[in-house]
Amino acid sequence: MPRERFIDLPHDVLPPLIAGEVSAWDWKAWLEPRSGDLIHDAEYFYRRASELPGNEKARNARAAIILGVAAIEAVSNDALVSIYELMIDTWPSECLTLEPWRSFRGRSDQPVARLLERGSLPQKIRYLLIDNCII
Repeated sequence: MPRERFIDLPHDVLPPLIAGEVSAWDWKAWLEPRSGDLIHDAEYFYRRASELPGNEKARNARAAIILGVAAIEAVSNDALVSIYELMIDTWPSECLTLEPWRSFRGRSDQPVARLLERGSLPQKIRYLLIDNCII
C-alpha cells in the first residue's frame, strides 16, 4: 500500500517500515498484540466511516463491524479461559465455601473446554451471559 494512504494515521498504528523505521525491535514491537488493539481499531474505522462518503464509508463500516465482533470473541475467549482455569485449579480448603470457588464446586469443566475448542461465538456468549449468569 502506498505511504500516502497512511498519512493521517497515528504513528503507533503504522507498520515501522511505512513510518520510516526499520529496526528489528520496531517490527517485533509493532507485531506484538496489545490489550485493546481490536476495539481501538474498530473504533477508528467507525469514526472513519462517519467522516467519509460513498464506498469508503461502506468499507470502513464493514471493517468496524468485523473488528468489533473480533473484539467480542477475544473477550469471550479470555473469559472462558479464566473460568476453565478456575475450575481446574486446586482450591485452598479454607476458601471452598467462599465466592468464587463456591459457585464452581461440583461443576464439570468439560462444557467450557468444548466451547473453547469448537464453540461458536453465539454459544460462548450464551454460556457467559445467559446460562451461567457469570457476567
